[in-house]
Amino acid sequence: MMAPGGTDNDLLKKAKELEHQAFEKNKIMLSHMSALANIVDDVYFLRCPKSSDYDNRIDLIRIFNTIAKEIYGDQKGCPVVEEFGSFLMNMFSTESDLDLSINFRGNTNEYPRHKKIRTLKTFARELKDLQSRGHVTGVELVLGARVPVLKVTDCGTGIECDLSVENRDGINKSRILLMVTEIDERFPKLSFLVKAWAKAHSINSSRDGTLNSLSLISLVAFHLQNRDPPILPPFSVIFKDGIDPAAVKKGVSNLLNYGQRNKETLIELFVTLLIRLESVKTLWPVGLCASIYEGSWIFKTWNNKTRCIGVEDFVDRSENIARAVVSSEKVSAIYQCICDSLHRIQTFINGEIDGPKLRDFLFGSDQPKKNKDTVNFNQQPTKKVRLTDGLQRSVKVSSEIQRNATPVGSKKRKKVEIVGEKGGNVTPYSTPLMHQQGGIEIHKRRNTQIWEQAEKSTRDYGKSMNYASPSFTNSVPSMPQFLPNPYFAPYPIPIIPLTFVPLASPSSLLLNLPQNLYPANPVPYSGPKKSKKIHPKRKR
Repeated sequence: MMAPGGTDNDLLKKAKELEHQAFEKNKIMLSHMSALANIVDDVYFLRCPKSSDYDNRIDLIRIFNTIAKEIYGDQKGCPVVEEFGSFLMNMFSTESDLDLSINFRGNTNEYPRHKKIRTLKTFARELKDLQSRGHVTGVELVLGARVPVLKVTDCGTGIECDLSVENRDGINKSRILLMVTEIDERFPKLSFLVKAWAKAHSINSSRDGTLNSLSLISLVAFHLQNRDPPILPPFSVIFKDGIDPAAVKKGVSNLLNYGQRNKETLIELFVTLLIRLESVKTLWPVGLCASIYEGSWIFKTWNNKTRCIGVEDFVDRSENIARAVVSSEKVSAIYQCICDSLHRIQTFINGEIDGPKLRDFLFGSDQPKKNKDTVNFNQQPTKKVRLTDGLQRSVKVSSEIQRNATPVGSKKRKKVEIVGEKGGNVTPYSTPLMHQQGGIEIHKRRNTQIWEQAEKSTRDYGKSMNYASPSFTNSVPSMPQFLPNPYFAPYPIPIIPLTFVPLASPSSLLLNLPQNLYPANPVPYSGPKKSKKIHPKRKR
């Protein structure tokens, strides 16, 4: 197919010329890249996922599979929930979403769209029930998208999960990219930084009409393929024996030292990528397309139409993975971010701004975001109990369970509504109670300040009764808290032998309990015994 106003070769030649001119224009800036090396290294080090980030996501995958078994039963037709995307590719950060696919075993045919929607609605009903009990939030069905998605956010960790059905194509692409990262470590690191940059500038969302993560990673791979010397080979070389996992793994194993002659640093690769993209801005509308399968620019249209930005799918070459960018306004917003970033880098080199300001502009602030479920107060917690006759009064409470209890002294069950709280530092964290016979992990949220206030008396009581009493701190890590926990009592737990053992955290206490303390059929905990001091009788 001919490019408008000339041949395909003319378009590709023009792209090469524009790239060369842009690199020559920024030659002085590129010679001072060593001054920015520390900035990029710090961003990568600070935002790399910690072990708890991996554990949180693994726990969520287990929980979703538990929910699937509750819906379909533990039988042959029960689906398996599998991860894909940035987590599977190991290019995720603490704030990254978790992409999950609900796959039915033995299904090799194309799954009809109406069945996908029906499956997502089934999961949505279960998740809305958990949402009503405060374990998840933001349950939303997005059925109008090209791939129907169910969105939900775990309250304990703040991780947003995107569930789709039979998204085996996404899983396959993620596995291929994961294997390609073994060729050169700069590929996953640069992808991580480019995604952080795009997210900081709000241009990393296909839902908002900008670039999705796969298109950003593909542009990174394309850039590495076109460095001199190249760092990555064309994917056609990797796929020489096929695109199944075994063939790709074999192809990758023969290319592990492919880019070792190139000594460019991460910051040099990051800046040259921005320069490359800036240089070809005017060529996208006339059919320019980045192909990582061929490892070069190509001319391409989709249904005889050009796209605002063209990035060829390396598996299904008939697809444009940047198809979400459909308006010139979004293209202008993307390129405005590119130009502003290059301008800020130049001002830093000129000594007009310092490193922290440049880092915050390029990648956003490194300050951790507060969890939505964390509430800071200065006084002891109180609540207003709204009784049936309209009377309101404040009642001091000493635990979250008591805060939700029914007031004493009422003939009928009173409706209790928390309309305000003061005091305490409510930090969401989970205490995994692992029923070893059932294999279920259950999590619960606790008010750490309240527990700390009661720690001394609890320890004294534990010593006298030969109970173990854990030490609670404000720095307990957040973990998933999807499932309700009717079996956990906020009292010291006896251990064998009956001696007082101070422990570092509630997790270490529960994980080290002997197996015979986990009953096969545990009796749900019914709450603390009502006390007149905690729940004063209503004055008549």
